[in-house]
Amino acid sequence: MQRIYFVLILSCFYCLTSVFSQTLVSYDWGEAQFEETPGTMCDTTAACFLKSITRLEKIYNDEGQLDGYQLIHNKIKINNNEALERFNKVSFSLFSFNEIISLKARFISKDGNVIELDKSHLKTIEDEDGTYKLLAIEGAQTGGIIEYFWVRKGYRNLYGNHVLQTNYPKQHVVFEITCPANLRFISESYNGAPQMTESLDTVAWTRTLLLDADDIPALRRERDSFYEANLQRVEYTIAYNYGYSLNRIYNWMQIAQHFQDLIINLHPDEQKVFKKMVRKIKPKRRMTAEERIRFIENYVKTNFQLIEDGAQGLNISTISGIVNTNYASKTGYVRLFAAIFKHFNIPFELVVTCNKTRRKFDNSFDGYNFLDDFLLYFPGINNFIDPNSMYNRLGIVDNDFIGNEALYFRPVNNLLVPIPGSIPENDYTKSFHHTIADVKLNTQEPSAEYTTTHSFSGHTAGLLQPFIHYIDNESKLKFVQEVLQTDANSNRLLNWNIANDQPADWFLKPLVVSGTLSGNMLVNRAGNDLLFRIGELIGKQVEMYQEKDRVLPIESAHARSYDRILTLEIPDGYELLNHEALKMKVELILDGKVEAYFYSDYTISGKILTVKCYEGYKKSSYPAEKHAEYVNVINAAADFNKITLILRRN
Repeated sequence: MQRIYFVLILSCFYCLTSVFSQTLVSYDWGEAQFEETPGTMCDTTAACFLKSITRLEKIYNDEGQLDGYQLIHNKIKINNNEALERFNKVSFSLFSFNEIISLKARFISKDGNVIELDKSHLKTIEDEDGTYKLLAIEGAQTGGIIEYFWVRKGYRNLYGNHVLQTNYPKQHVVFEITCPANLRFISESYNGAPQMTESLDTVAWTRTLLLDADDIPALRRERDSFYEANLQRVEYTIAYNYGYSLNRIYNWMQIAQHFQDLIINLHPDEQKVFKKMVRKIKPKRRMTAEERIRFIENYVKTNFQLIEDGAQGLNISTISGIVNTNYASKTGYVRLFAAIFKHFNIPFELVVTCNKTRRKFDNSFDGYNFLDDFLLYFPGINNFIDPNSMYNRLGIVDNDFIGNEALYFRPVNNLLVPIPGSIPENDYTKSFHHTIADVKLNTQEPSAEYTTTHSFSGHTAGLLQPFIHYIDNESKLKFVQEVLQTDANSNRLLNWNIANDQPADWFLKPLVVSGTLSGNMLVNRAGNDLLFRIGELIGKQVEMYQEKDRVLPIESAHARSYDRILTLEIPDGYELLNHEALKMKVELILDGKVEAYFYSDYTISGKILTVKCYEGYKKSSYPAEKHAEYVNVINAAADFNKITLILRRN
């Protein structure tokens, strides 16, 4: 994901470097002490943080520039070998190690023995992960305490976040930001994290934001949830420089102006190159607005390669660099799209959001913290283009953004105006997996021959349709065999076909995988009866269990639906005995509405049994208290998958 950086001028009319001394440079941790934790949660988990301290310090140097320092200090009780393996090593990249001012580590055994280490014990390691510095705390054992701290200079981040919570409990947590008094940071806490408090030291002339909390519980991972986004954390940003002005350094309107300059406005040296390039794009006059937008998107994504992390030595964020190399950075891609749509007088709005699996966007916290990724919104057709992917096309927004809040920048009189909003949920009926199967039984062998068709559309086709065109026939056959559930020992694939497998078909036509199979995988004999495993025609289904109370909300990539139509020709001389088992109705009700469901029913017309199953999840997330109902819907499909019909000879 892309991070949008900005530059702040934080010089002040008065720099009190002689008053504000460096406190982290001389940091030390005192005498080693083993701490007993009887009867607490710290003795029932693999590890427990007895102390977790993070301090950020901003000070002016002799030149009046703002330097940054960071302290990390952890004291961890080790209760088993898993935790020992996890915490008995401290590593640094070579880049970050260059900024390390001080580093100490020690192991404290239960009987009071202490093993101490410092920077002199670091080793240089070279492996498949690269080259880095490693401090191994040799001699550490379970039942003891591992403690370490480091201080580094160069931590200049003026906005960011600090995560308090992990899958290990923490007895005492400190997060602190200290800066010269003319500067002021603001913060917001999430997921139950305590709020930070501000204080002003008129003697040292410093301002401090402090979070000092006890007993931060561990958060266990739960299925169908975005673990990282639900951890307790604090977001912070620089907000004021009172030595310069009483106004906010940055607010939404100032950020809008920044994006106007960064994305919308072309530099004079780009104009000539752009005019020459854009003449090659020739949408037809009779095209609708949607067709013109789609035509332009296909042109850009066909002719210019997106390089997410940029390319060393290439200036591919400018129009000139993009046209000369046919490569574009993420920012360059957005700039190119914006310039082209502006040229063709196609109204659009710049949208900025972030990855919902990591953080929920907060429209009320006006800083750069959440402004990670760009989208383009077209109000005339109420749809989006996702410039973060070469494969996504109009109407497809990456799963990571669906349902997240966002900030829309609407052009008004050649200026961008920020408007809080959100990325809407996708239409669950357009992201589907549909299955049709038509089965005939051979009662002599017994065996079944059936034709089956699987259709994938929208986000459900996202990992398939944009790429399948590029794989060889052997790989396509393996893909078909997996979709159609062929088995070399019991099912033969007589024929197969893939339709609508071009990248341009995505979200316009469903990817269709079809074939005819023959074999005994679905049918066997029990005395005079035939046992037909009709439920297996819908494919393998996941089962969920709930052993503990649900804590996290239920979250998935996108809303989705599954429709199945299954027909069986009942053989002459046989009758169905247990077809009532095909009737199912399971629902999740939220605010009086059905928001997830599994329905199945059947009809018999002459010798033809027709079974219809409908499964849908209208939202990508549900509250934790609805987990039991959600599990029931999920498991209904798994229960249907186990249904075996009994056909008895008359």
